[in-house]
Amino acid sequence: MSTEPCKNCKSFWALKKREKNGTMKDLNRGHCLKRSIFPANKPGGPVYPPEAIIQETKHNVIKAHIVKDTDVVSSCSDFVRKS
Repeated sequence: MSTEPCKNCKSFWALKKREKNGTMKDLNRGHCLKRSIFPANKPGGPVYPPEAIIQETKHNVIKAHIVKDTDVVSSCSDFVRKS
């Protein structure tokens, strides 16, 4: 059971936004890698984090589970604190 915000979990992968100057900025929400499913059959060979669940999906679509970085999901049994 978790008592900490999602941003402290190893499974939190922040969504990013490209700034006007070309740099990337983390947004305040992201994928829960334990609950999101990324398509193995997506063209272009996207790069996912090592913890990502990769499977064949219908129409090459991500089955995303998005959480806010400040969310505390007390029922989450997959929480692992970042080191």
